[in-house]
Amino acid sequence: MKKVLFITYYWPPAGGPGVQRIVRFAKYLHQLGWGVTVITTKDGDYPAIDESLQNKIPTEIIVIRTRTLEPFKLFKWLSGKKKSENIPTYTLVEKGETAFVSRIGRFIRANFFIPDARIGWIPFLKAAARKEIRENRPNILLSSSPPHSLQLAVRRLAQESKIAWVADFRDPWTEAFWDSGLKRLAIAEQYHRRLEVETLRSVSTVTTVSPGLLNRFLSKGAAKAELIYNGYENLPETIFNKCDRFKIYYFGHLSALQSPKSLADAVNGLDKSVKEKIDLIFVGPVDASHQAIFQTIKDLSISFLPYQPKEKLLQLAGDASLFLAIQVETSYTNDIVGTKIYDYLSLEKPILVIGGKGG
Repeated sequence: MKKVLFITYYWPPAGGPGVQRIVRFAKYLHQLGWGVTVITTKDGDYPAIDESLQNKIPTEIIVIRTRTLEPFKLFKWLSGKKKSENIPTYTLVEKGETAFVSRIGRFIRANFFIPDARIGWIPFLKAAARKEIRENRPNILLSSSPPHSLQLAVRRLAQESKIAWVADFRDPWTEAFWDSGLKRLAIAEQYHRRLEVETLRSVSTVTTVSPGLLNRFLSKGAAKAELIYNGYENLPETIFNKCDRFKIYYFGHLSALQSPKSLADAVNGLDKSVKEKIDLIFVGPVDASHQAIFQTIKDLSISFLPYQPKEKLLQLAGDASLFLAIQVETSYTNDIVGTKIYDYLSLEKPILVIGGKGG
């Protein structure tokens, strides 16, 4: 039996689209007869929890959980955030924060935690992977990021073991939108970019989620790259609940770089009698910087729900008249296909996408 060793920071009970991609990789490789082992964290700082994803993992898949050192937890303590309060996956601070601790946290994150603040996991994953390679040598190492710091560790493991290495990139590396607000010193930025190029040149095969990202990684030195779209799994049956309201749902995190202003402008152009029949519902964290925009919307019901497990989202989707997707404002908008689109497509209902030309 061929064996694959997965290395991923995000694994159930962590929730979110990135987790679902790697869970499907593991599940379907297992169905194709591969022996699958996963190395992940046991005390990671996840932005969302979805216990239901555990049910999708075949019991034969071996999961090895390791410790990790989390600067996110220190940042929570310094900034007075609750231990249970989640910080988005991509940064230590949100856009618009100006408190002293936030500014210091941003500077430290940008210049000392390169490529990201998950570097505290590297020694633990290396130790666990070396032990697994000695005892059950796999045919392939498969790493999935972000966080991209784990790719540095797997690069070393691949060099030591001479095992073929597949690096899966769900997002860009140095151009990632969560890096755009970080003020790096020139020497730190140069080091960051060198890490990306050296890593891409070391990988046996790069896999990624869209043609645009595929071309980006090839242009930076990847010798071989393959496109594997995120896709979706067919649901047992499409859910259609009868509802006398027109419900617009947005599922997932709405970051500071996903402006709802165009939505607000369009809605405010409707007659009051129409707006009174519409419910706008956001399920997941919404950046505080959008509050002023939402306050401009009159005569329309707007509600905000916390992150929900996928099973609960499917129940909510039964009432949906329309799904909303707002593209991230980045330099690579034209190169990405958001995971949210695939999830919406699986539900077989209308989708409204707000974004730039060509996105």
